[in-house]
Amino acid sequence: MMAQATDVGSVGPLYRYPVKSMMGDELDSAMGGSKGMVGDRLFALADPPTGKIASAKNPSKWPNLFSFHATHTALWKARAFLPFALLCRTVSL
Repeated sequence: MMAQATDVGSVGPLYRYPVKSMMGDELDSAMGGSKGMVGDRLFALADPPTGKIASAKNPSKWPNLFSFHATHTALWKARAFLPFALLCRTVSL
């Protein structure tokens, strides 16, 4: 005999952020795994002189990260749109 399913809640808007601290995309559905949503926060911007990762948690150093937008294009690939450039692509791993 199968147990009866019980609704416990619902999921609101679903977003994926391929690049840490950049705006992402709203999704209709997504695949999840043991490490979270596939394609979420796979990449980050690095500051080569310091070796540190750019983060919106440090707005005095990175005040405009939320004006950047990234979209997941394929496994291990993303496309970033920056206000001062037409397009910036990630390097495939």
